[in-house]
Amino acid sequence: MMTSKLMRKAAIALKEHWGHEDFYKYQQAVVEPALEGNDVIAVLPTGAGKSVCFQVPALIVPGGAIVVSPLIALMKDQVDGCKRRGVPAGCLHSNMDDAEREETLSEFVSGSLRLLYIAPERIGNRAFMERITQATVSFIVADEAHCVSSWGHEFRPDYMRISRLVQALTNRDGTRPPILALTATATTLVMADIRQSLGMRDDAVTVTGDPVRPNLQYITDPPGSMDRQFGQWVDALDVSVGHHIIYANTRRKVEQLAEKVNEYKGPGVAVAYHAGMTPDQRTQTQDEFGEGGARVICATTAFGMGVDIPDIRTVINYGIPSSIEAFVQQSGRAGRDGQMSKVVLLNDEWNTSFQITQVENNNPPLALYEVVWEWLHDELGSPTKKLQMSMAEIATRITARRRMSVQEEQVRSVLGVMHSNGVAERRGVEGGIPVVIDAVGFDALVRGKHGATVTPTVREVARALWKYSLADAALAAQAGETVEAIVNKEGVARASGHSTYMINKVIERLRAVGVVKAVKPPFRGSVVRILPDAWRGSISELLPMAKIEEKRRSDLARLHAMIRYTYLRSEPERKAAIRAYFLPPDSK
Repeated sequence: MMTSKLMRKAAIALKEHWGHEDFYKYQQAVVEPALEGNDVIAVLPTGAGKSVCFQVPALIVPGGAIVVSPLIALMKDQVDGCKRRGVPAGCLHSNMDDAEREETLSEFVSGSLRLLYIAPERIGNRAFMERITQATVSFIVADEAHCVSSWGHEFRPDYMRISRLVQALTNRDGTRPPILALTATATTLVMADIRQSLGMRDDAVTVTGDPVRPNLQYITDPPGSMDRQFGQWVDALDVSVGHHIIYANTRRKVEQLAEKVNEYKGPGVAVAYHAGMTPDQRTQTQDEFGEGGARVICATTAFGMGVDIPDIRTVINYGIPSSIEAFVQQSGRAGRDGQMSKVVLLNDEWNTSFQITQVENNNPPLALYEVVWEWLHDELGSPTKKLQMSMAEIATRITARRRMSVQEEQVRSVLGVMHSNGVAERRGVEGGIPVVIDAVGFDALVRGKHGATVTPTVREVARALWKYSLADAALAAQAGETVEAIVNKEGVARASGHSTYMINKVIERLRAVGVVKAVKPPFRGSVVRILPDAWRGSISELLPMAKIEEKRRSDLARLHAMIRYTYLRSEPERKAAIRAYFLPPDSK
């Protein structure tokens, strides 16, 4: 009875804010159990309206929903969409200043906002966690929930923090807000990992949609000359109708394909997009594609999540993705307006070999963990020391010392696993700034004993800099030394809750009062150290070696499933293979 009343309210909200008479297929199957207070995991195809599945319940149940989202751009788009529909929503991200974040958080705690979007890193902020427990939270939502699974195709260790949020919002009697986990791509293995990682209840409701969209035509050209096949497809593209995406596996190939499209179709028709571009360049390129004159975007997988351009008529993969999950995720960008669209896959032996090498480098042999561990101990000599090197330089040094071939990607993978398991710390400092500081003066300033006059905000940010980036300087302070250290602005921003803009301003002020002596050009690389508690341990005991090996096998198996897909010659076979990959046997 209560559920039917709530569903009537949900239908009214859907009509009032979205203008829809009825829920889309699968939406009601998620909304109804959510309103009953159940945990729900939903795997729905792109374009199925996943956002409505938590936005409508957030309007019905007292309190507000916390939505964990992986990208600032995705959060902004969602919040902008909510505001257009009259749904009170806000977000917290590193590009906001302290006053903006405080205002947004206060509005959520007071109940003025029904949806609060946050990045998973925000959960590591102590001040945020203290404040959020003062709010009435109706739902905990994990958007793009495949990111929480180590078996997923886009695993993000920071997503593991969501379990801390769940624990913080769990009452002494064990009650807590329902958890809603939503994604477009998850196998049964990934769904099980999501449930366990988020701490979902055993009776969590599972809703699985058909991963094959009826308005998409799945096309795979026989392996052959990819350049010739690509030329034929580009020649056939009607750039006067809709938009088109071309995915490639390397930045260089992306740029080459964009040039080729412009040769065929005219200057400015195509733009390139990849992670090697600055954030401003990527934003400008995405705007040019979405709202400007560019009709084709050539991109790596850096482009896509959160992109909502309804009239994408073609998605071409120049070379296979690493898994069917990634393929379906990319394919899902096509035809969101319901019109017929094409998904094209081109491949050859070289691209297959390339992806196999990539997966193997991302999952190095277990013996390499021991090699890297021993090398780090020799290089550091003490748990108080840190390395400041690029991954390429580390790989080169290990190769020279051990007389074995070690790849940069392998080192990055090994150190990433050590970092996520609390054994070692690897902090990327690309865009960070080396500073020379008067350690004694800085220490005095953060303690309030320096003669310089600074505002409380400057002192607060200085304390954050000291704690999160300049800790080594504390040792030098005893000897009265001037020392150089790396300020990782993004890391300090995530850990302290201050914006990078504010950090820059404070560094300028600290330079004016003399505690920062110099600011040098950015160091581009990583700071690596072994955590003190792990220093004397055996790496085979410190890391879950069995799970690491299981992940290696899983990633290779997923890639080989993708390779097998390329040999299917008919579209019915391809659709059947995608369904068989995602859906449990009794649902096909």
